[in-house]
Amino acid sequence: ARPIDNDYNDFYNYVFRLFDTYTQTVSRKTGTSRPNVYLIHDDKGRWDRYYVYRMKEFAEMDKKYNYVLSETEKKDYTPYMETAKVLKAFNTMMATDMMGSMPYSEAWGSRDALYGQPVNLTPKYESQQQLYNYILSDLESVAAYLKSASLDQSIEVQSIFPKQDDLYKGDFSKWGKFTNSLRLRAAMRISYVDEAKAKEVLSKLGEADLITSNADNAYTKLNTGLAGNGKGIWRALRESQNQNNGEFAYAPENMVKIFNEANDPRLVVYFQPPSDLSGNVVHPDNPILGY
Repeated sequence: ARPIDNDYNDFYNYVFRLFDTYTQTVSRKTGTSRPNVYLIHDDKGRWDRYYVYRMKEFAEMDKKYNYVLSETEKKDYTPYMETAKVLKAFNTMMATDMMGSMPYSEAWGSRDALYGQPVNLTPKYESQQQLYNYILSDLESVAAYLKSASLDQSIEVQSIFPKQDDLYKGDFSKWGKFTNSLRLRAAMRISYVDEAKAKEVLSKLGEADLITSNADNAYTKLNTGLAGNGKGIWRALRESQNQNNGEFAYAPENMVKIFNEANDPRLVVYFQPPSDLSGNVVHPDNPILGY
């Protein structure tokens, strides 16, 4: 499972082909296969990728924790379950930001029969506000746990936690910063619809609680020597804008105008000078074309 990565599918479908066009970050050539800002055909697999690909292991962890483990075992596995809540929140935020209302608290019930529990094949849908309340509540409780938690080296499953932890190698202080940074992100997301709740969250956070250095970033470093590893984002960019697809992206007129009027130096970072198929700059005297 890859619960926290930004993979080829995400970047190809959402960033480079769809959302950039929908938000007019880029313009594209017209054509029958081009993304259309007025006609969204489907979610490009986001629904399945959330419920099946990204969350299935977490759902199974919850079931085994609740229905199989003894009370002693539950205590032993607490570090795993608490940090898993952070990754569940991370993925759920991405999903509901796209989907809106979704099944959550009653989701993943189809396998409950394996644990002697009633099966629920029709989980209720919950509003985005409810989902963000779940997320913020979980993240707050995890942050409180991480402040005082430590690994008991006399307990085998806790002693090997650093080896199992691909993100922070068992460093709870970094997990805490990641958790609180997600709380900050969630507060910003809801600030226009629930300002009071956003302010409440922000009042509990200080700069020391947050990620302020790249050294604390949450990421997994892949072995780029293995086939397919480390090339997903580049492949998505290349394939989403190649000549065969006819999906060349262009800088939108209004965006370029805003950059130019502000003398914003980031324009040359966002967009390269207009060029032909051979890479030759079309307007060498005006490399950042202002239309």
